[in-house]
Amino acid sequence: MAQGAAVNVGTLTCNVASGFGFIFGSSKALNCTFAGLGRGEHYVGNITKFGADIGYNVGRRAVWTVVARSR
Repeated sequence: MAQGAAVNVGTLTCNVASGFGFIFGSSKALNCTFAGLGRGEHYVGNITKFGADIGYNVGRRAVWTVVARSR
């Protein structure tokens, strides 16, 4: 990082939707919140898997630590 660049540190917490997997793959919705210094931010997305994913998957929560350069 360049000198004087600001750094944003926080956590990204995502709720992963439950659902059935199919023989050729699956797609699960993500509903995420970034909590850092200052205000929180909301994000949505999908995790797509190709290949065998047979059966029912319960909803999950994933949490990441984020360290990112900011302007």
